[in-house]
Amino acid sequence: MGKKFLIGILFLVIVVLGLVYILYQKSSDAQAENIRKDVIDSLEQKMEFCEIIEDEISFTKGEFWLICNNRPFYVTYDNGNLSYDLNGWGFLKEDSIVWGELSYCDFYKSKKTGNDYDLIFYCPKGFDSDRLIAKIYRFDTDPLKMNKIKEKDFLEIISNDMKRVYGFLSSCEINNFTSFKSEKYPAVLWITFNCGNEGYVVGTDLAIVPIQPPMLLNGLSYEERAKISFENSFNLPIESISSDEKTVSVSSSFDNNQLSISYNFMEMPVIMYKIGCSGNMEECLGKFIRYFTLPPIEKITSVENIRSTQRKLFYKVDGTIIGVEYVDKDIIHVWRNTEGIYR
Repeated sequence: MGKKFLIGILFLVIVVLGLVYILYQKSSDAQAENIRKDVIDSLEQKMEFCEIIEDEISFTKGEFWLICNNRPFYVTYDNGNLSYDLNGWGFLKEDSIVWGELSYCDFYKSKKTGNDYDLIFYCPKGFDSDRLIAKIYRFDTDPLKMNKIKEKDFLEIISNDMKRVYGFLSSCEINNFTSFKSEKYPAVLWITFNCGNEGYVVGTDLAIVPIQPPMLLNGLSYEERAKISFENSFNLPIESISSDEKTVSVSSSFDNNQLSISYNFMEMPVIMYKIGCSGNMEECLGKFIRYFTLPPIEKITSVENIRSTQRKLFYKVDGTIIGVEYVDKDIIHVWRNTEGIYR
């Protein structure tokens, strides 16, 4: 009788412990899912649209490897607070060899290859060198590791991207490049293209000004240079043109909307633009966004508004986050949300 009683008690204890473990596990799993959701939602508020590829969660803390806007992102979580270094690129410091190679570089773009990602970095980030180098790494999602693939001439990569934005440059060759380093990063890069008897300069800082439309350099009048630059760049007929010393303003219309470009032929050439949208902003933006973003958006199939603030709109364009500054219904600035290291 006593032995049976002890066996019964032992069985009951095992059942209770099993139930406690199951309930604890369910509670722990539920808590982990809540933390994962909190991480994803918090990053989305910063316009990082992410998926978790690996995590380690313990009670109210965790570390997360993610893919955000098509590039790797590392973040830690502590009781509701997110922490990350170098705009999510802090994991680069974990490998001294990788960080030794990339600490003076910045991120340019990525391409998904299967489950992994080819990442292109440009060096030096301030463009202050006689040679700009592209360092290409593969980020393996399993295991989580960065492997260097090769180095290339960064001018070749970025000039080919510029040619994809402005097709008339496709047969042109790079003549030279110059850079201007301000006190505040990012630096400005101008690339000069030799197109037979014509030369064009295209500018970028890969952040605030993703790409500045081509400006003709030949010794014509400013008005002629603006006219040729506009017609070649946008393939639109000019409806009005006016000049004021070194500044020439050109405008045309498309689908009841208007595109206006102001060319300022100073020593450091500057372009201002305005896209006048008479109707749907998304449709209007979809027509001309590719002319003002770099790296280029290869194919525009959808433009989705994701956030609105005072004088600024943010869109997801086929997975790319685009910012727009506007006055009334006139777009005056378009930029690609940078995923750079030093932003």
